[in-house]
Amino acid sequence: MSGNFTIEARSRSILGGASHDFWVLRDGDGNKIAELDGLSFDRVTQEVVAVGTTSDDSLRFFQKTFNADYANLIGNSTPKIDNYYQYRDNQSAQIVFTGTQEQVLPRTMR
Repeated sequence: MSGNFTIEARSRSILGGASHDFWVLRDGDGNKIAELDGLSFDRVTQEVVAVGTTSDDSLRFFQKTFNADYANLIGNSTPKIDNYYQYRDNQSAQIVFTGTQEQVLPRTMR
């Protein structure tokens, strides 16, 4: 991999007037390797829910991977979530952090 890894801030428009914010992790060649996403999670059923509405729900951090090597690196331990990605090619993106693989990856594995 030739360049720096990056974390991008992105936003996906939903329901016409709302949006869902998330981050995208890119490798040193600019390939997207994961979405970094905060989602509502039911602690009882251990499933992602569309909107947290009860005291059983909490916000949890998930990574949905685009890259098998990265999935293996993080242990591929994502709980039950669908394969739906927020990423779209036409979204605007703002780089929020850039650095070597050693500098960036620990920030995504907390």
